[in-house]
Amino acid sequence: MNALRLRILLLMLWNGLTPLILFVTGIRFLPGGVLPWLWFALLAVGVTVLSVAMCGLIARPLKEGIGAVRSLMNNPGAPAPRTWVPAEYWAMRDSVVRMLAEQRDERLRLESRLGEAMRLLGETEQAAMRSIEVLHSLVESTRDAVVLMHSEGHLSLINQKARQLFNLSDEYTQRGVKADAWLGKVAEQFKDAETLAKTWKRWQDAPAGGAEGEWVTAAEDPRTIEVRCIDVRSGAGTGLGRVWMFHDCTDERRFSARMQEGQKLESIGLLAGGIAHDFNNLLTAIRGNLSLAELEDDPARQRERLAGASRAANRASELVNQILGYSRKTSVLKNVSDLTVIVHEVQNILRASIDPKVTLRIHAAKDTWSATVEPVQIEQVLLNIALNARDALPESGGFIDISTTNFTKREASHRDTFPQPSGDYVVIKVKDNGSGIPKEAQARVFEPFYTSKAPGKGTGLGLAMARSIVEQAGGWIELDSEVGRGTEFRIFLPRSLNLEVAPGPPVEIEPREVKPVVRRGGAEGTILVVDDEAPVRSIAVNMLKYLGYKVIEAGDGEEAIHILRTSDATIDAVMMDVYMPKLSGRDTFKQIRDLGMNIPVVVCSGFAVEATEFTSLIQGRHGTIEVIQKPYSMEALARIIAKAVDKGQHALVA
Repeated sequence: MNALRLRILLLMLWNGLTPLILFVTGIRFLPGGVLPWLWFALLAVGVTVLSVAMCGLIARPLKEGIGAVRSLMNNPGAPAPRTWVPAEYWAMRDSVVRMLAEQRDERLRLESRLGEAMRLLGETEQAAMRSIEVLHSLVESTRDAVVLMHSEGHLSLINQKARQLFNLSDEYTQRGVKADAWLGKVAEQFKDAETLAKTWKRWQDAPAGGAEGEWVTAAEDPRTIEVRCIDVRSGAGTGLGRVWMFHDCTDERRFSARMQEGQKLESIGLLAGGIAHDFNNLLTAIRGNLSLAELEDDPARQRERLAGASRAANRASELVNQILGYSRKTSVLKNVSDLTVIVHEVQNILRASIDPKVTLRIHAAKDTWSATVEPVQIEQVLLNIALNARDALPESGGFIDISTTNFTKREASHRDTFPQPSGDYVVIKVKDNGSGIPKEAQARVFEPFYTSKAPGKGTGLGLAMARSIVEQAGGWIELDSEVGRGTEFRIFLPRSLNLEVAPGPPVEIEPREVKPVVRRGGAEGTILVVDDEAPVRSIAVNMLKYLGYKVIEAGDGEEAIHILRTSDATIDAVMMDVYMPKLSGRDTFKQIRDLGMNIPVVVCSGFAVEATEFTSLIQGRHGTIEVIQKPYSMEALARIIAKAVDKGQHALVA
């Protein structure tokens, strides 16, 4: 390449400088005259011809070089003349051709890869769009309100159900709304909104895990809302946010309550046969002793027969009170319940509904903790489980053991999605030696309407309702069973820390003869007895007269109000029935208070009633109200009436 450049440079110098040198030399050295200048012209022509010839020699390599360069740029594969082009050029040209070919191949490969990548990107984008559409469809089609809060603390997604459930304005349905502001706005629709908002904020700020709870709205028509909060994570474990799910379970809770009442009726139906048998035995004892007392001439033997009738009547009264307490449509929720007492009450009911060949054993620890539960509901749970155990026992008899114990859970375990908290629990165990439950059925025994009994022998709701009741109390139920060896249910209930209740009664509560502790004619005062049943009213009148009271009788509430308005006698207390024609006991009580009379009232009924049912009718006005359950003894009547009269007299003095 350097030689080509040198040749071109020398030829350019020759063609450019030679004519100039000849011209200058001719002027300087040629003499005057025509001939010298003629020879000079011939020399100049010769030099010019030589220069032209030399230019042709120059043009050839230049043309070949230019053609080679053009072929290299336009068609690298085309042949090119190599006469005047140096070998170094061709080596460089071949290197450039190879480089250009490699670049062309690489460009084609890159274009192919880019096209494939674009195709895959398009397919991925379409798949992502379809996934998003499916996700939105699922979120929108669910019956629950679903909200996604981003990990940075703002609203990312909300479905239409959430907008409708909480009646949210557009301000709180736009993406980017702060999570705290959104949760606070929703919490305003619930009772104790401030505390609830703080609870939800703790859930939202929690680093991991899930939580759930159930709250009631503050609307005129309260709704029960079940709330769940679960963290969302990527495959690498990075927190993406939290999903909030709000489920309106109002109808489910109401249906569950109706199912519980239906299960109560079913249980009572199962108990009816045994109770009727036991009650008939008691009536037989009462009538038999009274008949024998009429035939006895010896006063001591008559008192003995009457004492036997009294014992049987007391036992019948206990039995009726237990059934009334169990079958009430509603019950008063006690903050603290002594489970030992509940277990023994269940024992008394069960003895009337199981075969005498079955051994029923109670093992209640004296130091059993109290629990915050509704006694009637826990009785229902134990009855459902115990009656299932009864049906599984062998024909020869078998046993049912009911025991209580204390249990402290040190570490939280996982059940389903959410863990059971650690803490103190009271455990009630119900164990039998029946046929047992197969492995494949154990996972389904708590399902509603699942039963292994023959058609018409069960509804499949007993254990389902038992688990529902226990879970609503904050506990859970565990099951161990083996075919042919029996079953054990363990009921875990949270310990109550508000109050310790004294241990329950002993296992066997035998009726005992109560010797009279009242004396004839020892009381003073006037009592108005109101009852539409003449035989029942007669018993109360005679007992009160025996105690020494003066008695005025009324057959219904209207007559009682008339007597109170018109009588000149000072009435110290009113004893009245609840269910009466014309004017019920509740209406009579309300009218007495409306008239401004603070006379003590003793409510007497064969049904289970509470004093609060009457005090709520007078909206805070004062006045003594006592309750006595039918049937009652002379001692119980004397105590209640004396208490009422004493309170009334102290009120007058004050």
